[in-house]
Amino acid sequence: MSEENLQKVEETAETENFSESENEETSSAESDETEASPRRKFFVILGIVALVLLLIGVYFYLERNKTTAEPTAETKEETVVSVKVATAEKQPIAQDYTGIGTVAPAEQSTVAASISAQIKQMRLLKNQSV
Repeated sequence: MSEENLQKVEETAETENFSESENEETSSAESDETEASPRRKFFVILGIVALVLLLIGVYFYLERNKTTAEPTAETKEETVVSVKVATAEKQPIAQDYTGIGTVAPAEQSTVAASISAQIKQMRLLKNQSV
């Protein structure tokens, strides 16, 4: 009977150890999930954003290469332009334009003497060309 009791005690000890290890594993797994969950979400979101930015960059790079590649193909083709050539001749200008208007200066200035004195002689008269 002592052997049977010993076996029962060992079995109960093993089941207790097993249930304790299960409880520890589940509690540690739950705590890991709750602690790692925000961190994991952050890295997942960061990875998705980086992937989207990379795809946008590749798209613009490829579009830029398409637009620069197309005109070079067109410029390689030879363009034919017809041109008439004539020698220059000297001729009088036959068109005259007449018009009525008032001529005004763009800028005006007032001229005055630096010293005040009486004028003794005026060699120029008003409305005389100089």
